[in-house]
Amino acid sequence: NAAALTGKLASINNICPVTGLAVDPAIAPVMVEIMVITPHEFLAVGIANAAAAESVRQNPDRYAPAARNNRQARSSTTVGE
Repeated sequence: NAAALTGKLASINNICPVTGLAVDPAIAPVMVEIMVITPHEFLAVGIANAAAAESVRQNPDRYAPAARNNRQARSSTTVGE
């Protein structure tokens, strides 16, 4: 694939799990380790910007499932309450 040809790791998603925006292909995916299963699983999570990358690094258990489902993570707050 194109990612292999350019030497870049391909992300599992094309929607940023933090922002809901399209993943920026110029930014390297964030590698996260999911420890819920054995053996541990490593995922390349695509992100839209540097702030999103930091959010994924700080809370991979929140954002990795959303990345796997190619959507934005649901907010922990409800609008209108």
